Formats: sequence, C-alpha cells, structure tokens
Amino acid sequence: MERSDFINEYCSKFMASEFKGLVLAWVVEDNKAFNSMESKALQKMLAYLNPVVEKRGLLPVHSTVRNWIQQAHSSVTGLVTQELQASYSKIHLSFDLWTSRSMYAFCGINCHFWSDSQYKTFLIALPQQRGSHTGSNIAETVATTISHFGLQEKLGYFVTDNASNNDTCINALAAEFDFNPEHRRIRCSGHIINLVARAILFGNDVDALEEDLSNQDNLLEDIQMQLWRKRGPLGKLHNVIIFICSSPQRVEHFKQLCAKHELSEKTLLMDNNTRWNSFYYAMQRAVSLQPAIQDYLDEQMFAWSSYCNRLRASQTIKKGRPSTLSDYLSHEDWHTVNEYLAILKPLELITKLLQGNGEGGSHGVIWQVIPAMEALLRHFENLRERYKDILPQSTSPRNQGGKGKRGQQLPLTPEASQLSTPQLSSVSSPERVGDSLLHQDQDHLILCTHINLGWQKLNDYYLKTDRSPVYLASMVLHPAFTWEWIRNRWRARPDWIASGERAVLKLWQEYSSIPRQDTSSIAKRQKHYDDDINHLFEPSDDEADYVTTPLASCDEYYHFARRKPGLRRQTAGIALPRLIGRHTGENLAEALYRVVDKYEASHRIDCVMMDNASNNDTMIEFHDLLIKKIPTLQRRARLRCSDYIPSLIVKAILASQPLATLWRRFGAIGKAHNFVKFVYRSPKHREKFEIYQIEAAEEEELFDWIELMLIKDGGVRWNSTYFMLKRAKVLQKAITLFQKDNDTQDQEEISYSVSEDRIIDSDWTEVNRFLTLLRPITKATNLLEGNGSGEVSSYGSLWQVFPTLKVLSELLDKAIDQTKDEPDSYFKNGAVMGKQKLDQYWDKMTTETPFYIAATVLDTGLKLACFEDKWRRFPDWHKRAKQQMETLFKEYIADRQSGDYADERVTVRPPVPPNDDLSADDILRFHLRVDEH
Repeated sequence: MERSDFINEYCSKFMASEFKGLVLAWVVEDNKAFNSMESKALQKMLAYLNPVVEKRGLLPVHSTVRNWIQQAHSSVTGLVTQELQASYSKIHLSFDLWTSRSMYAFCGINCHFWSDSQYKTFLIALPQQRGSHTGSNIAETVATTISHFGLQEKLGYFVTDNASNNDTCINALAAEFDFNPEHRRIRCSGHIINLVARAILFGNDVDALEEDLSNQDNLLEDIQMQLWRKRGPLGKLHNVIIFICSSPQRVEHFKQLCAKHELSEKTLLMDNNTRWNSFYYAMQRAVSLQPAIQDYLDEQMFAWSSYCNRLRASQTIKKGRPSTLSDYLSHEDWHTVNEYLAILKPLELITKLLQGNGEGGSHGVIWQVIPAMEALLRHFENLRERYKDILPQSTSPRNQGGKGKRGQQLPLTPEASQLSTPQLSSVSSPERVGDSLLHQDQDHLILCTHINLGWQKLNDYYLKTDRSPVYLASMVLHPAFTWEWIRNRWRARPDWIASGERAVLKLWQEYSSIPRQDTSSIAKRQKHYDDDINHLFEPSDDEADYVTTPLASCDEYYHFARRKPGLRRQTAGIALPRLIGRHTGENLAEALYRVVDKYEASHRIDCVMMDNASNNDTMIEFHDLLIKKIPTLQRRARLRCSDYIPSLIVKAILASQPLATLWRRFGAIGKAHNFVKFVYRSPKHREKFEIYQIEAAEEEELFDWIELMLIKDGGVRWNSTYFMLKRAKVLQKAITLFQKDNDTQDQEEISYSVSEDRIIDSDWTEVNRFLTLLRPITKATNLLEGNGSGEVSSYGSLWQVFPTLKVLSELLDKAIDQTKDEPDSYFKNGAVMGKQKLDQYWDKMTTETPFYIAATVLDTGLKLACFEDKWRRFPDWHKRAKQQMETLFKEYIADRQSGDYADERVTVRPPVPPNDDLSADDILRFHLRVDEH
C-alpha cells in the first residue's frame, strides 16, 4: 500500500459519536453559545480537517446542539442514579440560584458522597427556577430532583447560603422527607464571611445603600457618586476609581502616571456589588497605585484652581466644580483605607481556606469552620481591645481560655444615622492597627462601629453552628483536634461541652447502625516495584499486628473520644529566606541560623537534610559554629537527599565520557539524543516522523503507537534521559524507517547526517542494556522521594535508604561482573562509574552520621538482624554500626533524663521491657532483639 493511500485510509476512519462528544465537551465546558457551531469559519476549518464531517451532515446548528445535549443527559441519567444508589455514604446536596444573561433563573444542584473509597461530587441537575424565588418554590424544584434520582432514603445534609428563603426551603424539604431541618442545615461559610466583610465595609445599612443605588441606576452619575461619598474614604476611593476607568483618555493618562512612578501595575480594579472581596482587591490595587492616583487628583485640583484664578477678575465661573474634587483623598483618607485593608486581610485568607469541595482535606472541609470562626472572632476582639478607648465600657466578649460568650449583645448598637451625620462628638484618637494614628474622628468612629458590627454578625452565625452537631462531630473525629482541643477552648463553659457531647453521641448512634465497609483493599499498596527492591520492605515473619477485642458501637465511640493523642510526625514549611550574595556555605549557614534563631530552636536541631552539593557540607560546619555546637558532632548532623543519590549514580553511568563528547555521537545514548533533538528542531521534521509512526503502526498492528511522542531529555533530571530511551525503544520501528529513508533524502530538505548518527542494531542492544540497568534505579528514586508521611510511611522514609542502596550496589556489581571479559564499551565504563559514585556516598553516609543506621535498626521489619544477615561479609563495618547505634541511643536517654524535655507529655506504645530496673544498654538490647548467644 502506498503511504499516501494508507494515510487517506487512516484519516477516513471517522467516528461520528466521538465527534459529537468532543463538540458537546467544547460547548458545555467552555460555556459556548449553541449557535457557535454555525460559524462559517469554524465549519470551513472542520471540513478542511476532515471532509467526512460535512459529507455526513455533522455540522450542527444551535437546535442540533441542544438536542445532542439532551440526548447525552438522558443517556447517562440511569448511570448517575445507579452511582448514587450504590454510594456508601448519605447523599449531601448543595444548591443555589443563578440568573443567566438572558434573564432565565436556574437552580444548580450538586451532590456530594463517598463511594468506591473516594469522595465524589458533581452537578446532578440545573432545572429552571420558575416563579418567585420563595423558599417553597425552591423546595419544590429541589424535591423534584430528589425524587427523580430516588434519594428520599439517602438524604444527608444541605449546604446553602444564608438567605432567609433557604431556611424556608429546608423546612419545607424536612416536612416532605422527614428530617430535622436545623440538624441538616449547613451554612455556606464563604457567604458568612461575605456578610461580615460587608458589615465592616458598609455598616448596618448596606442593604439600604444597595437599594438606593439600584433605584438611581437610570439617573445621573453624580447622584450615585453622592451616595457613595457618604461612605467616607472608601466611598470617595470608589468614586475616584469609577471616574478614572469611565473614559479611555483618563485610563491612558493614568497609565502614563503609573509609568512615571515605575509602578508594576498600571490598571485599577473596579468593585461590584456581588462579592465583597472585589472591593477589597480594588482597595488593595489602589493602595499599590497611590502615587499615580494622588498625582491624578492633584492635577485635577491644580487645573481647577488655575481655571478659577483666570476667571477671578470677571467674578464669574463658567463651569461647575468637577465632582471628582469632592472625592479628593487626603493623607488621612489613605490611612483609613489602609486600616480597612489590615482589618479585612484575615477575612480574605479565611475565605480562600473555606472555599473548595473539601477533596484532599485542604480547602472547604467542614472541620475547618469552627476553628476559622474562632480565629476571626479572636481577630475582632483584638481590634476591639485596641479601640476600647472609643467604645463604651463593656464586658469582654471572651472569657479566659474559652470562646466568645455566644449570644452576648454588644452595648454599642450603631444607628444608620451615625454613618452619615457629620455632627459627631470629638473623641481622642486610639491606637491604630500598624501603630499609626487616624486623624479624622468621624471616620475613626465609623471604623470602630463597623468593627463592632462585624463581630456581631460573625458571632450571630457562630451561635447557629450549635444547631447542627455535624460541625462539632467533624472536629471530634479529626485526629489533630478531638475532644481535647474542644475542652481546652471551652474550658470556661462546661455546659457547652456537656451539650456538645450529647449531640455528637446522638449523631454517632445514628450512623453506628450502618454496615461497615471492607477497607482492606484501601490499605494495599498502589505501586509495585521490582522484586529485587520490593521484598526488602515486606513485613517480617515474626511481626504481629495489634489485636483488639471488637467493641460495641457506643463503646467504640467512647474509646475514640477518650483516647489520648500519640506521637505524630509533623512536617511544615517554616521559612523561605532570600539568599543574599554567593551560595557559599557561610552564607547558607547564616540564612539557616536566622530561621533557627527566630523559632528559638537551636538547642532542638538534631540533623539537617540537604542535597549533596559541597557547599552544604561547609554550611553545616559554619552553622554549628554559630549555634556553638560541639565540633565533633558537626558531620553527624548531615543527612543527604536520598533520591538525589540515584540521580548522581545514573549521571555517572550515562556520562562516563565528558558531556561535550557524549553528544558527539559516542554511544547509543548520544545518537538517540541527537535524533530526538533533530526531530523536535522544526514542525516539518515532526510531521515527517508522524508519517513513519503511522507506517510502523500499520506493519506492527499497534495503533496505540500513533499517539505517542518522542521525549526530549534535559540536563536537570537524569530520568528524562531514561524516559527518552524508553520511548525511543517503543518507537524503534518508526525511527529505523525514518533514518533508512533519509539515506537518500536531499540534504537541503533534511540536514541530518545518518551516516554519523544512525542507530544500528548493536546500538539498540546497548539501549536495552541501559534500560535494564536503569529501570530499578528509577524505581528506587520513586521510592526514596517524599516526606515519609504517607500510609505506613511508604515514600521517602529514612529507614529505606540503606536497603535500597544495597540493592542498587548489587545490581551494579552484577553488571560489572557480566561485562568484565568484554572489550571497553560505553555501557561497561558507565557501570563502573556508577558503582564508584554509589560507594562514594555510601562511605559518607556510614561514617559521618548514625541516623541512617538508627532508622534501619529501629524499623520493626528490619532491625539489627538486617545488618547481620546482609552485611556478614563486612564484620568491621557491622561492629562500627552497632557501636554508633548504642552511642546515639545513650545520648537520647541522657537528653530525656536531663530535663530539657520534661515539659513534653507524649503518649506512645513501645514494647514494654520485663522490668523497670534496666540500664540503657539493657533497654537497647531489648528493643533491637540482639542475640546474646
């Protein structure tokens, strides 16, 4: 078959159903209008790509797209229903109303549940919301969806915003489906923060402001600006932003002012009435552009003054005063704006924390709600304390050690008139956030009033978390909180604790009757490594699991609720300091010392892990001098990045020749590198190679190859070279055809010399040998990367280093032994260089620090027997390792008895020795199971 005929045949294999699916994905996911497919230009492009589209009448009009979507929805409804019915958990629903630009109201309904050992969430319905948006009408829409999917018996919790019609809606649903509406009502936390922020920004008459603005939409712009101007500095800033952004000429001139001040940003952000954070971000951007804004206002003021001076002689002013001058921002106004930004910053951070679907436990999880509200209440109470000289004397809203007194009314209840009446009593200026002073008494009083309103709004919704026990239960079941955290926070209010315990226990009893799911499959390892590595990490024969007696449901809850927290690994990023100057060990040490000193942790630093650069060795020495550490312990604290060591080994294997020589066609790796680089040099080369891929796939009858691309290697990570070779091996047939045909190609068309770089059969044999050798090293790299915090510490644990490097050492020894009688080759030299690099770091890790040995010995599946069995050929090294371990253990015993850790209360469950009258040596032998024969 001619190549052109084959390509035509391949391209004609068009699947109409696949094309329809792609069209629907484009329209739905990118929110395209249905008539987008009627674009003549788009239809011509699709017909050019494949004439079959036009011949089969698959260029849809808007009504066709609508029908396709309805058909697709109907086809999967049964599958969705089956998925929901098979869920292990209850089905939780969240819904909200949305109005399209065409003024159609819709109710988006999302479901959230647990199935197949994973959390799932998706949109199950988007019905049109007809009639007025009353709670009963919304309930009717939601109830129809519930009945459609048969969820009456699986209903869980409902998440909505805080509008009153949603309360009515939940009550109506509860009456129809028989559940407790207060228990099942979960309030959108982001909406709560939105209400709090709006109270801070606009006071208690925010609704009145919005109503006034909406009523004046069709009137003069000046009227709207007057309404905003009553809000003080924030309103004036709003007007200035609107004024500048309402004209292309003003925007252009403003950009010139920004360039004059060398400001990175050059555009202002306009706020909207929907989201409070749009106002926050508008203020934030305005503050960053303050010099340009001030110049703009000064120019306006100067122009008006000049105009007035020119007409002063005639005693007549021809035009009215520009409205923007009434919004002139003084130095004190900018102070007030900055003050609001400082107050609102925590609300912005908490909003980001609480938004999301909770997948992965990082954002939007229900256990975060109460701690987040606690943090914000504490923030507001700190602000109230700073402004206490302007507020009337009142009882603090917090008791010692407990959260705010829920339900306590604030003595200061501001009226709407306070926010716009200029006649205010003079007050002294209190402390400002950021240790600066507000100079305008009126703005200051408004700010204090708004802080009070924000606290009151948040406290009102904090009270409402008592209505649903799920907030508290989520914290009780979280291992980092449990009842211990709650009892500590509420220690001043035992009645809260008692009522909370009753509510959570009752909720537990509702769930305890659900049959338990078999989770044995969840604990299975998801990745499998080569047998020569994997067998090292299997449990030992004598390792026994802890066995507990099955508990009744209530007993199980009491057992969990009363247990004490144990020792847990903690990993956190605590600093990202900027390094000034050269990357010398001394500079690195000073940067590390500043971080350690900041946290007052110099006496707690045990070891430091870094990569294998020589400046990191020097850094340890300088750092130990800075913290006055014993010089003999300097090298012992040095841990090395374990997954970087296999990288160095492979670089030694691959680069046994100088790098400049490597890419000059020395060895199969260099040839493969040059070929891939050539193919990626131009689109023309890539297109030609794709033709050979199609031809090779036809010969081998492996059409999956057609979609594969060659992989370029890079200089940063060694495994890019491994994956380049691996992919090249898969596409060997296409590469061979490409190079064979190019023997006769015109050199002007393809400037690539196959005579020097052609990959022949012996080269492919060498590639296979490299892949065989590098594959276990790739697996070892994957095994050693991570922070060891996964299930059973499955990745990146310290105890995995020695066993893994031992396996790699044996693999390299085997490769060297197999090639000892061969003539010198690139592969033979690479194996030797790799073994030398591994031995180099092996010596450093066994002589400089005992921590790798200790981690291996203390692992229950390895212990000291691992060394006795696998290193019996090196008795001197084995003896030294044992001595290092004993010395380290005695140091830890001495530290524990010295009193430095006396304030730490840690509950652990180690094996218990036969009696308590044992020396450190006896304890060590007991834990290591040392054979005394």
